[in-house]
Amino acid sequence: DGRLVSDDWRVGGEEPIIAVTHSVNNMALACRTAPVASKVVIVDGASVLTGNLQAFDDVARQQRLLIIADHDQLEDVSVLRERGCQVWLPHPDAILIGLHETHSAGQGWFARFVSSTRNAGSLSISAHVATDPLLEETVTALRRIEAVTDPEAEEARRIMSGVYGVLSRLTEWLGGSGAAARQSLRAELENLQRSLQRSAPSLTREFRQGITAVIAMLGTAAEGDRHVGAGKLSCLLSLLRNECSSTAIVVRSAHSAARLRRVLDSHDIQVDVHHAGSEITQGYDRIILGCWPGRRLAGRVINQYAARAVLLVGYPFEIDWLNAFQRWRRRQLS
Repeated sequence: DGRLVSDDWRVGGEEPIIAVTHSVNNMALACRTAPVASKVVIVDGASVLTGNLQAFDDVARQQRLLIIADHDQLEDVSVLRERGCQVWLPHPDAILIGLHETHSAGQGWFARFVSSTRNAGSLSISAHVATDPLLEETVTALRRIEAVTDPEAEEARRIMSGVYGVLSRLTEWLGGSGAAARQSLRAELENLQRSLQRSAPSLTREFRQGITAVIAMLGTAAEGDRHVGAGKLSCLLSLLRNECSSTAIVVRSAHSAARLRRVLDSHDIQVDVHHAGSEITQGYDRIILGCWPGRRLAGRVINQYAARAVLLVGYPFEIDWLNAFQRWRRRQLS
């Protein structure tokens, strides 16, 4: 019924001073049942509440609410800000008051916290341009299609999303890919072509023709003899051979990370390679993004502050996505 009752018989079933729960629904029920402003509710993580906005509204309406969020939850924080949350973002310098350089030495959690905070205060995000004329031509064609397509057209949006998904797969091919990856990508393109045919009655002729041409371009880009990603790999190898600081590389998927490790080993280059969904527990001087992993995963990598510099080795359109991300990130952190 929402009442907080201690299960300790020694206190006679009275309400506990502190209650802990993993259930957002139970928390919301207890907050609705209790008198207004009688509780202080502390929630670890913004995503806990963005996954159940009704529970957030119930708690925020009835009780005093404090949410502790990490920087890699900026998208969730943005959602809660729009629902009336006040956001306090302490500056790294304020957090580091009274600390000195020796506090970031060692391997413990506090040393990692101090090191990450220092990195946050001096973070540099930049890009190094790689080229692939066919991929760039493909993106130019996609942008022309987007410019004349109704953003409310659901089927067109779904197909465009699938096309961009294939394009993103190609951006993380560094030095080519295996036969299985090429076969999987060709299957995706065939599925997109079938979706285009099924949805033809609801799509404009211009859209159908444009997407058909783009699918053909992506198919050509994925052919084994073309070595898509060779130019990007060349840029990456050049950067790593001239690198004297500690560096890690991050790509989108675990499969791509494993493949890139083998490629780098064949060039006698030893660096850590992570995938964007992993936690980076070791500190580095620089993290190189081998492709643009998307806004949420990029935020996860960057906002761990495992390095004081992040460099994207990307095609011009990937750098456009990075620039858009940076503008969004600055708004969230302001």
